[in-house]
Amino acid sequence: MSRGTIGAPGHERQFWNAPYDQHVKVSPVAAALDERQLERITEHLQARYIDAGRIAGCQVAVARHGHVGYYRSFGFRDLERSAPVAEDTIWRIYSMTKPITGVDLM
Repeated sequence: MSRGTIGAPGHERQFWNAPYDQHVKVSPVAAALDERQLERITEHLQARYIDAGRIAGCQVAVARHGHVGYYRSFGFRDLERSAPVAEDTIWRIYSMTKPITGVDLM
């Protein structure tokens, strides 16, 4: 891991840049979440969005108290090439209001 800073001078924040091959540690127990309930997310997204063709692919993460309790990748990042979504998939976000609204909802 490498260390860096981000932000305006005088207001920097430190961050750690993890290597791409490092996997996300997922522990429903550490996040105090019920694994059976989290699996309902998988069933819902797979049936209503991926299999139905409403979206090509997505990634979902659920975190609580600083621990990731659920992390899954669904579908394809490239339908034409049948390339599945991977942990390190980089997504194009065409409207920056989406992530801001998403964080605001949390």
